[in-house]
Amino acid sequence: MKRTPREIGLAALALVALGLAAGWAGMPWSPETNDPTRRWLLLTDKDGDGVLSPAEYAAVSDGVTPMSLIDIDGDNRIDAAEIHAFLLEADPIDWVVP
Repeated sequence: MKRTPREIGLAALALVALGLAAGWAGMPWSPETNDPTRRWLLLTDKDGDGVLSPAEYAAVSDGVTPMSLIDIDGDNRIDAAEIHAFLLEADPIDWVVP
């Protein structure tokens, strides 16, 4: 599914909000936390099952960006591959281009 620049920008803003809400900047460095995908999961996956459930996403979401924007396969969970794909797909220029 092709995402519009607006959708990508909104999701990128949600990612920033998720990171800030989870205390991303306060995490000590380690090889595991140096990878943005793993760090995102470490900070937001509260039950440790390796995926974000709708409840876990809602707890850190900005409330504007739908989970479906990051949940590529539509299984109602966000896994590491979907986070990684989002991080690679999001281009900051999309945030400023109407």
